[in-house]
Amino acid sequence: MGVVVRVSSRPLAPFVERLGYYTGGFADGWEPVPPTGTDHLLVNLACGDFRWRAGAAAAVARVRSGAVVVPGSEGRVRVDLGQWRSAVFVCFRPGGAYPFLGMPPAAAGRPLLDLQEVWGREGELLRDRLAGAPTAEAALLAMEDALLTHALMPLRPDPVVAAAVAALDRGMPVGQVAAKLGVSQSTLLRRFTAQVGLPPKRFARVRRLRRLLAAAHGRLGDGGWAGAAAECGYFDQAHMIADFRALALMSPGQYRPRLTEPYDLGLSG
Repeated sequence: MGVVVRVSSRPLAPFVERLGYYTGGFADGWEPVPPTGTDHLLVNLACGDFRWRAGAAAAVARVRSGAVVVPGSEGRVRVDLGQWRSAVFVCFRPGGAYPFLGMPPAAAGRPLLDLQEVWGREGELLRDRLAGAPTAEAALLAMEDALLTHALMPLRPDPVVAAAVAALDRGMPVGQVAAKLGVSQSTLLRRFTAQVGLPPKRFARVRRLRRLLAAAHGRLGDGGWAGAAAECGYFDQAHMIADFRALALMSPGQYRPRLTEPYDLGLSG
């Protein structure tokens, strides 16, 4: 398994954390994708298909174009890793997908969004364009070009939303964030939700879960959840378990990821 990671170019840097080209392989099996608060664009180069489930027992659904957006608000998605032998991924910063899709992906109200629904025919053809690139670097440059082609101009981040994301990611309460930025909580709620796709309070919960998963990584079977919960600001382990169930729709004990490296398919956020 290998991953070529590219830090996004200057125009994209405020919106895109990284782009990657993945090659490798997993045995067939359904991988849970917990919410991260960051949206992801995934293009399956191995086949023009994307198999997923909205939960552990749901029927299998498919996106035929092979190019999908995974909203960072979702905790219902399971993807079939067996079909991912080659892929390009884009990890947006929180709220970063908005200028390229014209809306936060969560606004679609579905676990996955087919890129063709947003970009039309060009979304359908993107996979063929990337698969035809001679090198991984060429494919990533083509992905950057596609993003810039569809960007809403001028391509400038909202400074209030960007500052709120950073403060909430550090665990600052929403009221304090609004006061620090000199805006009302209602104004922060409106601007933040319109771009990020999550209200500030829920975004803060999702990002705390993301920090929990990072803190517990590598020690899930050693009572690591309790220590990670304390590190991430949960009142106690019961509080952590309740929040985990509410956001990821499973218990911590049921979470057994195979995507152990931080850049595997870009899904870790």
